[in-house]
This record gives sequence, structure tokens and C-alpha cells, in this order.
Amino acid sequence: MNLMWKRVRFWAKWLFYESVIPLRIKLIIVVLALAGCLALVTDQSTDFSLRQQNIFVITEVIFPMLAAIFTGNLILCEREQHTIEFLSIRISLVKIWSIRMAVAIAWLHLLLLSELLILNWVYIDLNLGESLLSAIGPTLGMVGIVSFTGVLSREANVGYVIGGVWWGLCLLSPGMASSFFGCFFFLFLRLFNPQADWIANKVFLSSIGLFLIVISGWLINASKERLIT
Repeated sequence: MNLMWKRVRFWAKWLFYESVIPLRIKLIIVVLALAGCLALVTDQSTDFSLRQQNIFVITEVIFPMLAAIFTGNLILCEREQHTIEFLSIRISLVKIWSIRMAVAIAWLHLLLLSELLILNWVYIDLNLGESLLSAIGPTLGMVGIVSFTGVLSREANVGYVIGGVWWGLCLLSPGMASSFFGCFFFLFLRLFNPQADWIANKVFLSSIGLFLIVISGWLINASKERLIT
């Protein structure tokens, strides 16, 4: 019993120092960014539809990009700092990447939920389930594509560029992007076309994102030598 308790304490401390503390500054940036973006896109209008649109700008457009930026370099940053070989001796790369990814996604969505609860109280009476669903699909999709292409190329910047192109096309040219990507691969369907079947769109994006995240973990496990060199 004492041995099991020591192991639990060891992993809890390791998780805190390896995952939570490095994310602290990033989480603060996310909070400030979301609050700042709300201030930028909000005027004094009492129009419900405008306020609802502002919420979806935060959940469907801004939050997925922030999540992709903060999760796209969880292992590759060690490679860039030339510490990945030392890290791989202590623990398997796929294990530390999986823990960091799970903690990052969980903390970021917890932060988003806190933000939405505050907005629901002071800004607009919103549907929390709908707002969260609108964020989860694009977030997992962006995190998946950025992680997969970054690990595949061994360069985080490649993942950021590919994810940024997808995000930028959907935002700046929604008509062309929806025609090119189709309704399932279009990131911001709830914002730009709420009459469409956006729930199926979010479920599909979530599934694709989770699949790419799993494939990223498999690539890390299968190409440990390529990542170290």
C-alpha cells in the first residue's frame, strides 16, 4: 500500500512539474487573449445575435488556433533544444508526449469552460453545451493536423504552417474553403453557416483530430531514432 502511494505521489509530482508548470504562462496568455478578443469584437449593442456571434468567434476561431499553437511543439521543443535524447532515457517519448497532450487539452478546455461560465454570467445567456461543442471539433482538428504534420516532418513550424493555411482559408475565404474542403472539413461551419448540419461537422472534425493525434503518438513511438537525430 505504501509502495503504491509512493508511486502515485511520484507520478503526481512528475505530472505537475513536467506538464502543469510549463503550461502556466501559456494558460495566462490564453486567458488574456480570450478576454482581449472579446473586448475587440464587442460593442455596446444589445443585439443577441451579435453577442452570440462574438462568442462563436472566440470558441470556434480563436481558441482552436491557440490550442494548436500550444500543443504543436510538446516533444519537438525538446529536439530543438537538443534535450530529447536525455529525455528519452528517463521515459519513453510517446508516454511523455501523451501525458503532455492530455494535460494540455484538458487544461485548455477547462479554461475555456471557465471563460464561458463568466461570459454566461456577465455577457450573454448562452448555451454552454453548444458553445463547447463548437470549440471541441475545430480544436481537435487543428491540434491533430499540426501535431501529425509536425511529427511527420520533425519540424514544428511545418505543422504550424499547414494548420495555419487550413485555418486561414476557412476564415478569410469561407465560400472557397467550404467548396474546397466540403462541409465536413470546414472549420467554422457554426459561425458562417449555422443552418447547415454543424453538429455532424464538429463530430467529424473531432474524430479526424483524435485519429491524427493517435497517429502522431504512433509515429513518435515508431520513429524515436529519427526524432533524436
